[in-house]
Amino acid sequence: MKDNVKLVLPEDFDDAWLADITAREYFPEAIVSDVSGNRYRLFFITSLRLSQELKITIEKGIQNWFSEPGLVVVDEIDLNTIRRAINGLWEEGYFNSLLPIKQ
Repeated sequence: MKDNVKLVLPEDFDDAWLADITAREYFPEAIVSDVSGNRYRLFFITSLRLSQELKITIEKGIQNWFSEPGLVVVDEIDLNTIRRAINGLWEEGYFNSLLPIKQ
């Protein structure tokens, strides 16, 4: 990861948790920390899982959309993909448009 931004995993994150988010194709608890100490929550999801979630919410009559704050769609859920996405988002200035989470 770049020196100015890093992925902060939950304290109890382990191989079992990694296997779970990989199988489910989403990771809603990613925290990104920048050099200023700001922290941002991102919700990573694959396009396949996103389409499934949208279909479920429509079929249940809940709503006709799916959204999450900090939603980032990736091709697969693994730590390398997530870290590459975070670096790319940092380079694009993505975090300039997000409000940091309260600590």
